[in-house]
Amino acid sequence: MTIRDALYSHLSTVATTVVDLVSGRVYPVGVSPKTVTYPLITFSQISNIHERHLGGGGGVTHPRFEVNCWDTTYKGADDVAESVRKVLDNFRGTLGATGSQANVNGIFLEDDGDSFAASIDKSQIGNHNKRMDFTIWHVESVTPAT
Repeated sequence: MTIRDALYSHLSTVATTVVDLVSGRVYPVGVSPKTVTYPLITFSQISNIHERHLGGGGGVTHPRFEVNCWDTTYKGADDVAESVRKVLDNFRGTLGATGSQANVNGIFLEDDGDSFAASIDKSQIGNHNKRMDFTIWHVESVTPAT
C-alpha cells in the first residue's frame, strides 16, 4: 500500500462529502476512461521530498500531489474543489479505507488555481478545472546508511 493508494481510497470512498459529488469518479492521471461523466477528480504525484540527516534516511517524507477537480461549469468544479479542500487541508490521522490506509502527520494545501480546457471541435463542451497542490507529510521506512 502506498500513500497514492490511501489518497485514492480516501477521495473515492471515505470522504462522503466528496463521494456525494463525484460518485467515486476519482482517477490517477492516465487512468481516466475515454468517455467521462462529470464532475470528476484526477490526481498525480508531482514531487516527493525525503527528509535526511547525516546518519541516513530521516523516516519522514512529504510528497506533493496535484488534485484536479473537473466539471462542465466553473461552479461545479469549484464546488468539488471546496469539498476536497475541506476534507484534506490540515488533515491528520488515518487516510483511506481499510486495506488502503496510511497514517499521516498532516496534509497541507500549498497552491491552487483555475483553468479551462476548450473543446477541440464543436462536438464537445469545454471543461473547467480547479487545481490544488497538497503536501502529505507521513512516515516512511528508513533506508540505513551503508
